[in-house]
Amino acid sequence: MKKVLSLILILVFLFSLIGCSNKPKEIKTIVDKRDEGGAFFVITEFYRDDKFSYTFSDSNMNVIVYYKNGTHENAVQALKKGRITIDDFDTFNIGYDKERLYSFEIIDDSFKYELKQKTQNFYMDEEYVYYFPEEKLQYIRVEYPSGLVEGLTEALKREHISISDLDSNAIPYCRKPIADIDASEYADLKYDDSEYDDKDFFEKIKVQPKNEVTDEYEEDEEQEKEYDFSDCTVTFKDGVLTFFGKGEMKPDDRYKINTVNQVELVEVVIKEGITNIPNVIFARCKNLRKITIPNTVKKIGKYAFSGCENLDNVKIPDSVTEIGEWAFNRCERLESIVIPDSVVSIERGALTGCESLKNITLSDRLIKGVDQYLFYGTALYNDKTNWENGVLYVGNHLIAVDENVSGDLKIKEGTVSIGESAFVYREKINSLTIPKSVVYIHKEAFWESGIKNIIVDENNKYYSSEDGKLYDKNKTKLIIWVNCDFV
Repeated sequence: MKKVLSLILILVFLFSLIGCSNKPKEIKTIVDKRDEGGAFFVITEFYRDDKFSYTFSDSNMNVIVYYKNGTHENAVQALKKGRITIDDFDTFNIGYDKERLYSFEIIDDSFKYELKQKTQNFYMDEEYVYYFPEEKLQYIRVEYPSGLVEGLTEALKREHISISDLDSNAIPYCRKPIADIDASEYADLKYDDSEYDDKDFFEKIKVQPKNEVTDEYEEDEEQEKEYDFSDCTVTFKDGVLTFFGKGEMKPDDRYKINTVNQVELVEVVIKEGITNIPNVIFARCKNLRKITIPNTVKKIGKYAFSGCENLDNVKIPDSVTEIGEWAFNRCERLESIVIPDSVVSIERGALTGCESLKNITLSDRLIKGVDQYLFYGTALYNDKTNWENGVLYVGNHLIAVDENVSGDLKIKEGTVSIGESAFVYREKINSLTIPKSVVYIHKEAFWESGIKNIIVDENNKYYSSEDGKLYDKNKTKLIIWVNCDFV
């Protein structure tokens, strides 16, 4: 009888564990073990909710959640089954990226009207209250592809958009710390999300449904099609990897290259006829020292040579028109590079972290991507003797301004572009003069800057100024709104 009773108690205990398997458990910690394997720089979705797709920048899902009851499991599976939340990833500093599952456009028609200098608040978060010139808010709306339209404040409160979306759409605003403001000024901005059901919103904008939870990770069939060397022959001898073929190389998986023994790989030769260097293909080939690129290659993909820390010899031919993001990131022995006139687009971080890179040649016609994120961590950027009166120019491009620059600043004549975040948080500059030679100003060049007055040379063909504000040439679009007058 005692044996039967003991067996029953054991069965009850086991069934209780099974019954609670999908219930939240008390978390002890979540540990990121993705450095222990996986294909780096291959973007992989691991979760999706109503608003966002969450991704890792590698194919490894080796993130483990440890519970206080002594058990543990894969955190991605625990997330999909509801035992933990994406907020738990944040709590334990598990890095990931997220991307909205819906698109929208912020329309600002306020430039058509004369706005008052008084301000009105339109949004608040945990730190700041945000302001526009009075009446501006009524001329701004958020439009979705389905035809749904929301007011700006409504979209912000419901977290359909964020303040950073105003920045990326170059819509200027002012903000003031909540601690410096009387509570009565922002009482009407508080929002009770229980008043609104987002389900109706997502139905109207036709967001894709969540992924179904399965016990196995699904293979991406489209990605598998990329792993095709049928148009390209590869040989490997004495440390030299040679590619023969015509047209595009298709592989986007570095493991196809690692089969030739990454440790022994010291040189890559791409023969004429091949038109691209795919994403990620040579990333982290740490002993690679030389790459030969033919004049038939038109595009160098993202992360193509990222982490090739011994690469010290690169000549980019005149045929190349695009260089992807982080393409040469952390090529630590690279000292010199010439970006030819043919290149019209170089994406973020392409040269970041090249700590020996001190000689960089750029064309005036290359504008997209020429900013401090391109050069950050290079020897050129880090050596303050390269900065003219606190301003870093590379060729005829203004890249960055030192935080100690103050007073009145005149950008030197001949400058053709002002890069992204060049003046970010530069609050000591009172007045900025822009010469006639400038043809491009990044929409986020003055993000969070404290510049009080902007003056544009009247002979500039692309920009103009009035009352300290920056406009396009015809004054139909306000680019920078300064002189915030808080009330």
